[in-house]
Formats: sequence, structure tokens, C-alpha cells
Amino acid sequence: MHHVHLSPADVGLIMYLPDGTCKNQSLQHFTIFTIGRELANNLILPDPTISRCQLEFVRQGNTSYFYVICRSLTVKTMLRNYTLMVNQPFAEPLRDKDELRFGRYKIIFYDQNITLPASNLSRNLTQPRRTASLSHPVPATQSTQIQANSKNWSLKQGRLYYNQGWCKLTPKEFQFLTCLFNKSGLCTYQELEDILYPIQMNSSLEEVKLVGQRLNRLVSDLRRKLIQEFGEDSKKLIQTEYGFGYSLNLN
Repeated sequence: MHHVHLSPADVGLIMYLPDGTCKNQSLQHFTIFTIGRELANNLILPDPTISRCQLEFVRQGNTSYFYVICRSLTVKTMLRNYTLMVNQPFAEPLRDKDELRFGRYKIIFYDQNITLPASNLSRNLTQPRRTASLSHPVPATQSTQIQANSKNWSLKQGRLYYNQGWCKLTPKEFQFLTCLFNKSGLCTYQELEDILYPIQMNSSLEEVKLVGQRLNRLVSDLRRKLIQEFGEDSKKLIQTEYGFGYSLNLN
């Protein structure tokens, strides 16, 4: 059994790793702390089975209270027997000795400075998520029955329709556009990569690094196809939000 020394006034995380070791991470000097496999995170776990950004811990003002947010669409995080909703803070701050689990990892949050009373969390925490339209990956098949309409564009059965014309899509192209049609606003790179190119248990780190390149190539090829089929009107359909992801311009 591993024992970790805690400073009396400290707040932080104890992470139990798949190899049986554990790591003590102080949050004392952080307002935001992220965990994931990409290099931009505060705590980097080079594990292809978790998301680029898995968890985010956010301090409440100048207090020692921290809220936790699950940033992964494909790897669930459990807290107090609840599955965290994607991109939404848990309903109340973390308590001392709260336990979080995702994939092969376990995290114990500790804060010896606070004692939060037990509360009755709202019932909707246990209900299926309905607001996050990308919470269920879109099947990569051209026979998917989905109808997404705008003023001029519609998407169904593996085809993109514009006015009186249509364009046949590959399964990945259809899946990509379905994500954008279903999401009101921005689809982040991470959301799209997790759905279109999910990381497998046996994936190498080199394969993980190629995921972003595959997404960029897919979008570039799709844009060229749309211009060939629909002309200049399609140029502004797929908008790049540089550094964040993609969105649709249906006007």
C-alpha cells in the first residue's frame, strides 16, 4: 500500500497509476489544472486510452474550493457514483477524500482546510445527458437515418444536398458533417478527433500524434469535393475556428 505525505495546509490530488504507483500533485498554486495525454496539460499522461484533455479542476475565486469538469466525450469519469457530464462542472465543489475514476486511473482529491456538508444533489445528475449532442458518436455509415436542414443545405443517408443538387459522401465525411450539423456552434478538435478517430487500447504514441493530421486531411479533401460539386457557394460552409475547431455557416 502506498502512503503519501500531505502538508497540513495543502490541497491537491493523489493519482493512482496503472503500474501500481501513485503520484502526489499539489493544487495549492493553481487556479486551473488539467489532466490528459497532450502536452498542453498540467499533468501529462502519455496514455492513448484517455483523451487529449480528460479532466479540468477549476478553483472557486480565492478559496480552496475546486470544481471538476470532464472534458472527454469517450472516456467516462465517475465521482460519488455519478458519471460526470461532459463540459459541465459537477454540481458542487470537491470534498476532502473525494474519489474520481476514469479508465485505468483513480484520483483522490484532498483538502484538509474545508468540510462541506453532504447535500442532496439534484435528480438530473443521474439522468442521461440530453444537451450535449455529441455525447454519442455518430455511426460511420452512409445508411444512417438523419435529416439536418438549413435554408439551403440538408444532410441524409450519406449525401449532402444543396438546392437541387447533391453530393455523395464517404462514411467519415458524412460522420464529420453530421457532428457539425448536430452541434449548435463550435465542434472542438478534441470532440471531432475522439468521435472520428477514437484511440484504441493498442495504439502507439505515433498513431496518437497522427490523429490531428488525419482530421485536417479529411476537412481539406471534403472542402475540395464540395467546391467541385456545388461551386463557390460551398466555400464558406465549413468554418475553421483557428486553434479551437470547426463550425458550419449555413447562411
